[in-house]
Amino acid sequence: MKLKILILTMILVANLCSAQTKWFTLYTDSVAEIRDANTIAAKVIADVQKISATTQIKAITILNTTPYLIYYDGKKAPKTINLPIWAQVIEPQKQFFYQLAGNEAEGKQIFGLFFNGFYLPHELGHALQHTVKGKFLSPYADEIFANQVAMLWWRKHGRQKELEQCYQYAKKMYAPIA
Repeated sequence: MKLKILILTMILVANLCSAQTKWFTLYTDSVAEIRDANTIAAKVIADVQKISATTQIKAITILNTTPYLIYYDGKKAPKTINLPIWAQVIEPQKQFFYQLAGNEAEGKQIFGLFFNGFYLPHELGHALQHTVKGKFLSPYADEIFANQVAMLWWRKHGRQKELEQCYQYAKKMYAPIA
């Protein structure tokens, strides 16, 4: 019995470790993406509850690729974090990422870093704001708040390398066009 528990524990730990190392990359397997997203979302929610035990974020992650790519929908039950998968992204958006990055490989890398990476805690930041305030402040203030939540959460969990990659790509994307 002890051997079975040990083996099961090792499998679970390996699963959690692979979820953390795979995130910030381009997903091709929707089941793995949602599994990993649920793992990360549960950790974000648990961290919020360590700070405020009465704050109950009720949002689930779902695969729902739309032109909006990733977003929090708190208007209906259940509240959802809608995640995209690259294979379902429309071609004009794929071309946008390729053009933005300068080539196809880096376009896919940008998508993975941001839409299968940084933005999940960002969207959970919106869910937190909706839970606590019941409404949003202003579009600009809402985005700053969600970005702060995401930055702080990823830093807390040692993802400085990925944040630096996001930052370098963001600088490249927002560089003035000569």
